Amino acid sequence: MEKHDQLFLQLLYLMHHTAMQELGKIASPVSGKVERDLKKAQQAIDMLEMLKEKTKGNLSKELDKTQEMMLSELHLNYIDETNKKA
Repeated sequence: MEKHDQLFLQLLYLMHHTAMQELGKIASPVSGKVERDLKKAQQAIDMLEMLKEKTKGNLSKELDKTQEMMLSELHLNYIDETNKKA
């Protein structure tokens, strides 16, 4: 895997981790507490969606699959959390 692919993968994991944290699925590394902010979670998901659109056709199959899996997981977790709020 080339350097830019590795950096892109790190960016995906960073955004995924941020979204999962904001969904209240994992604890904050700073406070150690599980907190939920659905607006911030949606922003992180939107950024990943934007990256998907902007990189369409320019990623390896592996990166494309990883990006798709992350977005699917985040969408399912977002729906789960919004249903809890209702």
